Amino acid sequence: QSKKYIINRDNSKTDNIKVLNSHIFYKDKNQKLDLPNFSVSAFTYENHRFNLSNSFLSDWVQSYTTDLFYLNKKFWNDLLLMKEKYDFTLVVKKKRDFPNKFDYKRNLKFSKWLKSQYNVIEVDNNFAIEKIIHNSDISISMPFTSPSIVANYLNKKCIYYDPTSLININDPNSSGVEIISGKDKLDKYFREYLKIRR
Repeated sequence: QSKKYIINRDNSKTDNIKVLNSHIFYKDKNQKLDLPNFSVSAFTYENHRFNLSNSFLSDWVQSYTTDLFYLNKKFWNDLLLMKEKYDFTLVVKKKRDFPNKFDYKRNLKFSKWLKSQYNVIEVDNNFAIEKIIHNSDISISMPFTSPSIVANYLNKKCIYYDPTSLININDPNSSGVEIISGKDKLDKYFREYLKIRR
């Protein structure tokens, strides 16, 4: 969708451009998925350990993974605050089931802590993302990961949440998904959602 937007902007001859649904089930656990009432599924980036200790990229990788850890932590902490305030179940899912040796200790520690929080449940990563989204009331993901795009295609309630408030809310990479910037705007989003829900 974002590529089509750019082409439309720069070229008036777009009659023959069609956007196809190229998303397919990567995998799916052949079981029914039952989530509690008022469930919010959330998705972030995942960073894992790579053997780059002798690479010229090692300093860059270390900086990137450190920044990503704190970005994800801010994302989850803001959602935990919303969970406590608006009393929903927060649904988390790992993209892939990597062995612990491929992950950073701080990631494992934070993930363990996150899953121990009240009304936070982890879904088996073998469930298709479409099934999780279909059974959630709202899907929230870090810009510009694919779950919110999938949810939007399925006509399910979804947003991108930017905990840094640095991303342009009109960024075409959103593919038409609303971008919520910062904790105050996220709080407002849930307040307005609940008014409609009631």
